[in-house]
Amino acid sequence: MLMMKRKKRKKRKKRKKKMLTRKRKKGKKRKRKKGKKRKRRSEKKKKMKKRKKKKRKKKRKKKRKKKRKKKKRKKKKKRKERKKKKKRRKKKMMNMKKRRKRKKRKKKKKRRKKRKKKRRKKKMLMKKRKKRKKKEKKRKRGRKGRRRGGGRRRC
Repeated sequence: MLMMKRKKRKKRKKRKKKMLTRKRKKGKKRKRKKGKKRKRRSEKKKKMKKRKKKKRKKKRKKKRKKKRKKKKRKKKKKRKERKKKKKRRKKKMMNMKKRRKRKKRKKKKKRRKKRKKKRRKKKMLMKKRKKRKKKEKKRKRGRKGRRRGGGRRRC
């Protein structure tokens, strides 16, 4: 039993020594040999560090909010009035923007309508021209035939 206890004590001493040697100065990075298990461990540690940082940030934010709330209680009326004024201004600005947009849209629609009308007119004119040309061709053909003594025969 005594031998077992001594062995255990020796092991504890060795562990303590290792812990002391493991401590390192900031800025210095220890090089590790590449290995699958060790890589996984390092990835896990990184994830844990990120989680810890996030938690810390959240706690700090909460504390700041509490302090701000105390200040708000003193100047509540003035702030409310300011907020109302800001809201009114925002509404006015938004309305102005909307009006401008509507005007622009209306202008665009008018332009489009005008363009469409012009295009339609052009198309109609082109169709009429084509029809005229066709009729003229037919007439010319008929005339030529008549002169020769032929042409279209009606039953």
